[in-house]
Amino acid sequence: MEARILLENNMEGMVREIRAEDPGIGAYKLFLILKDIYGKRMFGRDRFYKFLHQKRLLLPAQKRRHTTNSNLNYRKYKNQVKGYKPDGINKLWVAGITYIYTDSGVCYLHLLTDAFSHEIIGWNLSESLMAEHTCGGFFILINNLSPLEDLYLIVFFYLCRYSM
Repeated sequence: MEARILLENNMEGMVREIRAEDPGIGAYKLFLILKDIYGKRMFGRDRFYKFLHQKRLLLPAQKRRHTTNSNLNYRKYKNQVKGYKPDGINKLWVAGITYIYTDSGVCYLHLLTDAFSHEIIGWNLSESLMAEHTCGGFFILINNLSPLEDLYLIVFFYLCRYSM
């Protein structure tokens, strides 16, 4: 009994020491590290999780961020380029938005990509999902291009109305 208490106290100290160096390290990685250190004396994963919970050493669950809601009453347009394979650059552009966690909150990265070369041809980092950020990138690119023949602009998110 005393050996188990001693082992738990040592493990608690090791967990606190590891978390001091890397505060975001998860329970499973801690389990693997301590399993290498303690070998057969280390208890199983589920019991280790319970141990972390009892000692209040589990990290808080991360907030899930849901930015896509397809069940809106906006008009949905048919995919007009389904099956289309671009045969050169500037034949098909693809736009998308992703989010980036920062220390001060969330930023949104608006990307414009050429579907043929997979090159990012425009981007904008903003604090909102407003369509004007992506549309601004479109207009800058269109003004800088000379041949606009066979150019398809596809947006994979909702642009309710052109905002510019």
